[in-house]
Amino acid sequence: MKKSILHLRIAIILILLVFNKIITAQIVGTTGYIIGSHVEIGVDGTGGFEGASGAAPVGTHFRGGFGLNGFVANPQLDSWANYNGDFFTPGSPENGWGLQVGGVNYSNNCVGEFAINGSLTNYTHILDCYNLDWEGTALLGSNVIKTKINYFLQENDLFYTTTIVLTNNSTTTIPLMYYYRNVDPDNNESISFDFDTHNTIEDQAGGPSGCQLACVSGSQVSVPGVSSDSYLAFAAVGADYRVSYGGFSNRSASDIWNGTGGLTGTVGSTNFADEAISLAFKIQNFLPGTSRTIKFVTILNSSDKNRALANLLYLTYPGSTFYPPSVCSNVIDTVKVCGGSSYIQVEGPNVLDYNWSWSPTTFLSSPLTYSTLVSPTTTVVYTVTGTPASTVCVSPIPLTYTIAVKPYPPMGFSITPGDSVKTCVGVAVSFTASGGTNYSWTGPGGFTGSTGAVVITPTTVISSGVYVAMATNTLTGCSASGTIHVTVYPNPLITAASSTICSGQTATLLATGADTYTWSPGSALGNPVTVTPTVTTTYSVGGTYTISGCKSTKTSTVTVIPNAIASFTGLTSGQTFLVGDMLNITNTSTNFTSYNWTLCDGSSSTASTVAIPLTEVDECCIKLVATNGMCKDSLSKCYNVIPKYSLYIPNVFTPNGDNVNDVFRITALGIKDDAKVAIYNRWGTKLYEWTGLSGGWDGNTKSGQAPSGTYFLIINYTKIDGGEAKTDKGFFTLFRD
Repeated sequence: MKKSILHLRIAIILILLVFNKIITAQIVGTTGYIIGSHVEIGVDGTGGFEGASGAAPVGTHFRGGFGLNGFVANPQLDSWANYNGDFFTPGSPENGWGLQVGGVNYSNNCVGEFAINGSLTNYTHILDCYNLDWEGTALLGSNVIKTKINYFLQENDLFYTTTIVLTNNSTTTIPLMYYYRNVDPDNNESISFDFDTHNTIEDQAGGPSGCQLACVSGSQVSVPGVSSDSYLAFAAVGADYRVSYGGFSNRSASDIWNGTGGLTGTVGSTNFADEAISLAFKIQNFLPGTSRTIKFVTILNSSDKNRALANLLYLTYPGSTFYPPSVCSNVIDTVKVCGGSSYIQVEGPNVLDYNWSWSPTTFLSSPLTYSTLVSPTTTVVYTVTGTPASTVCVSPIPLTYTIAVKPYPPMGFSITPGDSVKTCVGVAVSFTASGGTNYSWTGPGGFTGSTGAVVITPTTVISSGVYVAMATNTLTGCSASGTIHVTVYPNPLITAASSTICSGQTATLLATGADTYTWSPGSALGNPVTVTPTVTTTYSVGGTYTISGCKSTKTSTVTVIPNAIASFTGLTSGQTFLVGDMLNITNTSTNFTSYNWTLCDGSSSTASTVAIPLTEVDECCIKLVATNGMCKDSLSKCYNVIPKYSLYIPNVFTPNGDNVNDVFRITALGIKDDAKVAIYNRWGTKLYEWTGLSGGWDGNTKSGQAPSGTYFLIINYTKIDGGEAKTDKGFFTLFRD
């Protein structure tokens, strides 16, 4: 879309009003400004994007347009006699950033979309380094994302770095989300009167080069006699970055990342049009309570691309800060190693694209890595040099960082007692820090202390929290810190439950109202004296147990009732009777107050002895329940009633040596013991015979083992109660496997 040139005239009028005035501020109202020698940036205080509304600080060079001051650059290095930009404000601007969660995009855009509200939280100007921080909290559906954006500019650079730290303050994992940054680069429209730019995918992470560099640019050729070529690019290093161009309001982060929705992300592709360039970052499985860091550079001079990418690297050490990098210091950074060892290292997304070497190698764990452990005994000034492993991915120019390491004796810092303390309101606790010469304590409710030993007498539970002690040795400059977590409880109103149980059962003693409890006697509970609010154990005798917490005491009583023990005589479980027998059973239970029989026919009885005539074949059980108050015990015994005469011939046996069904036997009742049994094979040959009910066949014959198969049996017998001799026949099967 084309924008009205009227905005150009408005911009020129604004420049005339402020051009010759002195810059007096970097923070103006709720907006912020980063003013370097060759780059000037305005940042909106509510949305956190480039594009400050209202009047710019005097002496700056924003051409304005649409009421915004975005960013301008002076790659001509002619003290702003000629310069490029504003890069997106001549007409209806499109510039901003956003997050996509669950397929929904939430955008902060300079036209007034603030899905994620926030404010500027910090501004620093240290030597030649400028930092501006913006923070906001985004409610993205059911997700809570804290966002911190840092803009960093080194005074004489023609590029600046944007670092975004996202923290998932939700209670659940976010499977997939994206960050995006987009702009419609109008570059030098205010001079050329042309909104079109040459938009190019210079590099793409995961592209054919194998590098993890993503870079998209929008450029305009110079206007003769007025300006040099105008260049704007986004670049980042990492497998999770992608760039694209196309469209205008590119506010779908997934389309930007995938190069879909009319957008182009193919390496080497270019298009001359009035359209946007964009960068996106992909986050998968964003765990609750964790943070992800996104870092990219905005480049305003094409020849500075490699220097800008090198700016993603920085030297860190104990005591260093993430911003600014150590290159902002006008003296050599000094690492104080207060006893033992310390790591010094180069960090950044493309650190592995360089081969690193440290000089000298004295006291280093490894002189050929980007991260090394230094254990000095004397002061050493180290230089670390990064030589590109391949110039395909990074600048061919080596990088160097210098740092001094100075050893000091260890402080021997400590805090007593321990790292956590529990107390109650009004109960004082004391802490002692040692090892330093000066001390500083801070804690909840504005608590402070300036001595090694401090006393805390909490008046409310608000005094709970982390108390921090900082110790400093004024002779060496070494410092150390430690924490103690204090939990303050109100003086509780304790409640305690009592129990009545049977001997050998488990009772649970439960107390509420405090956090630390002491049960007494602890030995009777089978637990240490100091335990949790709930005690579960098995009791055989009763007792009284006292629980206390802070300043309250309650008593919990366990009453134990002896168990009834059910027993009776006259029957052995599994016993066999003949029809016509009489079964007599007698109660012999102990510790009972009552008992009850349940007989085979479902009837019940409370008699001490019960006589049961066995008149028919049956299989049943008799149950006796003995009761003592709430405690019960039961005993069941089962029996069989069979006919007076019976003969049972098995239909199978397995003589395989496993001691299970290895012998073929006849089971009989009511017949004489002189019964004769003969075994035949299927051809009628007698294989084996025996006399008497106790005999049997183990599957062997005179000629060896009988094979698996079917066999024939003849038994001749006489009933005990008289009568003629009888003969029964039958078949059975022998299995050996």
